[in-house]
Amino acid sequence: MNWQSFCIQHGAYLRAAELAAIVEQPVKAIVKLREGVGRSGAKKRIPYAEAFALWRGREPRDDEWPAPAHLRANGTGYEWQPPELAFLASLVGRLSKPQICDILTQRLRQRTGDPLAHRNEHAVQSALSRIGLQVGDVVGGLTPSEAGEEIGSSVPVYKAIDRGEIPVARVGKRLVIPRDAWENWKSERALVPAGYVRLRSIRDELAIRSDKLSEFARMGYVPQAIQCNIYGANSEKATQGAWYVPSHVAQALVADRHAGRPMPWHGKPMLDNLRQSYRTWLRKRHKDDCEGCKAIWGPDGPPKTFEDYCARYPALSFGAKRHLTFSFKPSLSIAALAREADCARKTVQLAIDNGVLRATGKPLRISRIDATRWIARKKPHGAGKSSWIAKDTAFKWYGLDRGTVDAAIAAGTLRTQRITNGPKYGEIFVSRQQCRELRDAIGFTVDDVAKKLTLSVERVRDVLQGLDWRGGDRLSPSVVDAIEKRLEAKHSFTVDAVAQRLGKSPEWVRARIEAGLVKTRRARWHPDRQILSARTVAELQSIAEAELPDRIPRDWVYCQGATKIAGVSSGTLNGWVDDGTLPYRETPAGRRYDPAEVMRRAKQHWETGRQRRGGPPAWLASNAASPEASP
Repeated sequence: MNWQSFCIQHGAYLRAAELAAIVEQPVKAIVKLREGVGRSGAKKRIPYAEAFALWRGREPRDDEWPAPAHLRANGTGYEWQPPELAFLASLVGRLSKPQICDILTQRLRQRTGDPLAHRNEHAVQSALSRIGLQVGDVVGGLTPSEAGEEIGSSVPVYKAIDRGEIPVARVGKRLVIPRDAWENWKSERALVPAGYVRLRSIRDELAIRSDKLSEFARMGYVPQAIQCNIYGANSEKATQGAWYVPSHVAQALVADRHAGRPMPWHGKPMLDNLRQSYRTWLRKRHKDDCEGCKAIWGPDGPPKTFEDYCARYPALSFGAKRHLTFSFKPSLSIAALAREADCARKTVQLAIDNGVLRATGKPLRISRIDATRWIARKKPHGAGKSSWIAKDTAFKWYGLDRGTVDAAIAAGTLRTQRITNGPKYGEIFVSRQQCRELRDAIGFTVDDVAKKLTLSVERVRDVLQGLDWRGGDRLSPSVVDAIEKRLEAKHSFTVDAVAQRLGKSPEWVRARIEAGLVKTRRARWHPDRQILSARTVAELQSIAEAELPDRIPRDWVYCQGATKIAGVSSGTLNGWVDDGTLPYRETPAGRRYDPAEVMRRAKQHWETGRQRRGGPPAWLASNAASPEASP
């Protein structure tokens, strides 16, 4: 096939310049050929690339395309050819839209030779829409917003970019993160596993108003808690990450809290508290010759490091901890204590001799703690009858056995006194104060506490689970007091709780208490707080039932019925109640009114000469005398 036959058969709908580029003939020759034969050969338009392949057997190169045609008909400028669209696609994601327009304009001018040819932003956007691209598309990476969608939040991405952890390149106004850099950054982070919820989301349900939950998780007190770094990789700060737990663990924690069961972190030492107490101990550390510190730390001596302190400090008793952080003051001499207590030196010496005031060293010195306690006990000298008790009384009051008492007497830690007259002649009495100190030093077993409080051992152990008790064979007196307070609180009620239980106001309960109808007691740990026992609550219940008024008649009406009878609004009716001119009875369903009283008050209301909206009710207009006359 010669070029003339090819042009007639396949080039009827191609431009003359396009056919000339394909068959490599002048444009004038193509125009002259068409003048003779017309365009009757081809049935449909064949694209330039397809026609080029039919004639030459290959796809056209970019330099083998003719110059773009100027579309004068619609004034849209020059046509877009596939090489220019491919070049446009290669620029998207690397350059901004104005830069793309500048480059395409230079190319178009070179191809057409027209110095006024240009590609504006609208033409570029239209071309991109035709080929399915957007100016916001990026090549070889992703934007921070797209990266944030992968991990659930774009905030950590921007934070990492600001810190230089993720390299970025700028494409126009957009930042582009290389794919390999993004994958490397993600591999260093701890992402949230499936089925985990944020620990902070259950903070309100656990009744925690601080940021302690993250501290509990960091110390390992929250089971199966993991830290997911949100703001960066390998961060050790709590503010740089968040803690997550499995959903079933979160539900179990909330259920335990609502049921009143102890949380996993109850009774556990807190790392922040240990740091603070360690700094306080270093600042207030006593001298090396302090006997109290020697007894507390034992033969190993005080801790050398913070780790050693964390291992030994939590197990100490409350009194030992107070001693370690107590501001050190030198002990007092007998004369100094006498001046401070405003008493005679003879009184101080007598108290030391009788064992109610402890003194050590030569000359005798009294510690600040012992001196303060002795003054708080009203400076007993120990010579009175109340300062000495019989051995049997010591066994009964303090739960001491005979062997312990005899051993303390033999060791000289428990002083004795033989009665020389009276019915107790010849009997051995022991110091009451020293018995108490001996009892505190020995501590209590669970069986001792159960016997003292007349409870079962199981009940005592159950109460201990809710206390800040770290275990051990012996319970300190403070723990025993806490058990007693807990039991008293569970079997007693406050005035507000009783009022809510009876459906009365707190003033009603206090009025019955002041009238002497029931008796209350004061909480030992809160003297200003009134406590009512279960029996007292039952008595108040009986009083409330006895004070119930007679049954309300059935014909009494509620607010809606009263307003219909009186022919007024509910606001006017309530005004009558407020000024005391309309009696009522309070019921759980609302106020009820006597119809006769409502009619009486309504008659007074409508007899006034003031202008009122509406008119009087029908029974008043017809001079009815009873509510039965009303319609």
